[in-house]
Amino acid sequence: MNTLRAYGELKGRVFSAKIPDELTIHQIMEQSYRKDVEILKMDIEGSEFTALEPFLKEHYVCQILIEIHGWPPKHLELLQKIAR
Repeated sequence: MNTLRAYGELKGRVFSAKIPDELTIHQIMEQSYRKDVEILKMDIEGSEFTALEPFLKEHYVCQILIEIHGWPPKHLELLQKIAR
C-alpha cells in the first residue's frame, strides 16, 4: 500500500508548504489551525536554533528532519532541547 492511500484511509492529510521569507512557522501553524505536526522538515541555513526552541514550546512534533549548522556543542544543546 502506498503512503498517500494509507493516509487517505486514516483520514489524514498530506500537504507541503513553500514558505516565503515573510512567514514564520508559527504563522503557518495558525493558518492551518493545528497545534501538532507529524513531520517537520527544515533546512533554514543556521536559523534552526532560533526557530525551533520557541516553536517546540507551543507545538507537538512527532518527527523532525533537520540539517543542523554550527559547532558540535550547539548541536548537542539543540538536540537536548528537542528531546524535552
